[in-house]
Amino acid sequence: MGGFGTFTHYTTVQIAKDGNFAKYVKIIRAYDGSLGMGEIKKAIDNGEVVFSFDPKNNSFIANGKDNSHRSLKAYFVKTLRELKKAGAKLTVLDGGEIDEEFSNGYERSKSEAPKNAVSSDAVLAAINAKWKLPRNYYEYLRTHAQTVSYEIEDEETCDRSEISLYGADHLLEYQNGYAWNTESGEVFEDWNPDFVVIADTEADPFCIDISREDSPVYFAEHGMGEWEFDEYCDSLEEFLKEIGAAES
Repeated sequence: MGGFGTFTHYTTVQIAKDGNFAKYVKIIRAYDGSLGMGEIKKAIDNGEVVFSFDPKNNSFIANGKDNSHRSLKAYFVKTLRELKKAGAKLTVLDGGEIDEEFSNGYERSKSEAPKNAVSSDAVLAAINAKWKLPRNYYEYLRTHAQTVSYEIEDEETCDRSEISLYGADHLLEYQNGYAWNTESGEVFEDWNPDFVVIADTEADPFCIDISREDSPVYFAEHGMGEWEFDEYCDSLEEFLKEIGAAES
């Protein structure tokens, strides 16, 4: 999913040895249960590839634990997010090229978020062919081609979470698993066709209602059997300000 690029090549992951193997192994085996604890430990200790993602085998997966349906790539990205959150320093190699987002453990604060690029006419045309978006959100997409992740902290609990705010280049792709089936492209019957997912946190979506020019931002947890969206912010502007994206 968002904030971690689009993995179009065979992608491998290495993890720096840091004494926190026990935290990492559970996360890794949730993605690939065929990997044994000893196998994972040996790979980390020796600086070898720990696990990987092959786009040629990007299966559509039904998760029996939470009844969600996501592509293998979505689970791969989720695994990377969880490992990073657990403190792992990752080296991700995509077709032999190091993904810069993961160099040095991908420790980036809000203030260090990358400057974004203006979206291409072709990408915007594809989005316009799919939806008529509210003016303020379309303007955001026009000036933000890339997906960016922001870390926020709950003032009451001090818990930290990461929100991936979609850029124009990824908006259509990242509706997969929410609005429509990743493999067939069919729209899910239980999805509100006026809802567009604009961001997520660990696969829980933030949406706007494109039937409203001044739409609030809504939030729901996935895997609950049915979508139950609650208002998260009064407006897109408030949402961008809250996560630290207002001036990015």
